[in-house]
Amino acid sequence: MRKIAFVFPGQGAQYTGMGKDFYENYDRAKEVFAIAGKVSGMSMEELIFQENENLNITEYTQIAMLTVELAILKVLEEKGISCAVYNMHTIKPIDREGLGEIFVRHSLIVTVEEHMVTGGMGSAVAEYKAEQANAPRQVFLGFQDAFLEAGTQRYVWEQAGLTEVQLAERIEAEWEREA
Repeated sequence: MRKIAFVFPGQGAQYTGMGKDFYENYDRAKEVFAIAGKVSGMSMEELIFQENENLNITEYTQIAMLTVELAILKVLEEKGISCAVYNMHTIKPIDREGLGEIFVRHSLIVTVEEHMVTGGMGSAVAEYKAEQANAPRQVFLGFQDAFLEAGTQRYVWEQAGLTEVQLAERIEAEWEREA
């Protein structure tokens, strides 16, 4: 069974403009934003792409993050990649039972975080994974342990290969590697 589990961080990782690269490049992402907007009764584009206070309020943060995560998932599914999204809202204490279920159902675990992968959520998942027999392969997506040239948030992401489109390309390559 080839199936990817994407483990995203919870609240605190949100930022204005998240998912915009995907939104602008994939019609399927726009469809997800439209559905989320209809269900929630608010414009996801305004909530996520425009500076505002609401993005940091829990009731708005959660729908915003879920919208972006599902947009990514649906675009990847459209490309023939079987995947599921999991929101790990806290790193400590780690949800050992939840991770156990994820490990049984998936052949590849992808942790995605907007900071150094060393010592972050991916590391916590890897620590749990080290104790398991026949654990799936894990890919860490985030900032590697290296100095990056200073610049805007977007510039730094581009340098680190962490824009939404760059991440999708990396995930497609990992999917092919799993074949």
